Amino acid sequence: MLFLAAHLASSLPGWLQEPSWLRPFTHAIRIFILQRQAGGLSLVIFLEELGVPLPAPGDAAIAYGGYLTTTGAIPYLLAYVAVVSGAVVGSACNLTITRKYGRPFIRRYGRYIGLTEHKLNRAETAFKRWGPWTIIIGRHIPGMRIVISALSGILNVPYRVFIPCVLLSATIWAAI
Repeated sequence: MLFLAAHLASSLPGWLQEPSWLRPFTHAIRIFILQRQAGGLSLVIFLEELGVPLPAPGDAAIAYGGYLTTTGAIPYLLAYVAVVSGAVVGSACNLTITRKYGRPFIRRYGRYIGLTEHKLNRAETAFKRWGPWTIIIGRHIPGMRIVISALSGILNVPYRVFIPCVLLSATIWAAI
């Protein structure tokens, strides 16, 4: 899918094409995945789930991984397991870090990013009201996957609740 998009991009108007300054970074991610195959795909997803800013979203890495499965470079099941395991382990690490440092960080710096204690309390109310569905469904909202993991850590969601929810969510996400 990503390969096809790269070939079609040259026929798109300039404002729809990938910015030239971004190409070396996205190319580097594609090469990294191609060279390391399932391990590289899993590592890219792990880093994204951990909250490390990447020049391309994890969905693009998954699309490229999907392309590699069609060429036979990576077996489908191996790519699928790599994505799911990278997502689960990365989000669990995100949860662990934000559980320890999240709330003090938000109290100190939250106002600079518009996250106040009041908004955090509203998020906690939503988590309590909807329970595990907040994690399962929330991770499928564009831009919210990492935020949901971080909020889960800040709000001290137990691992026994968080891990199965992320596993289910990642299983669906990787299949789509």
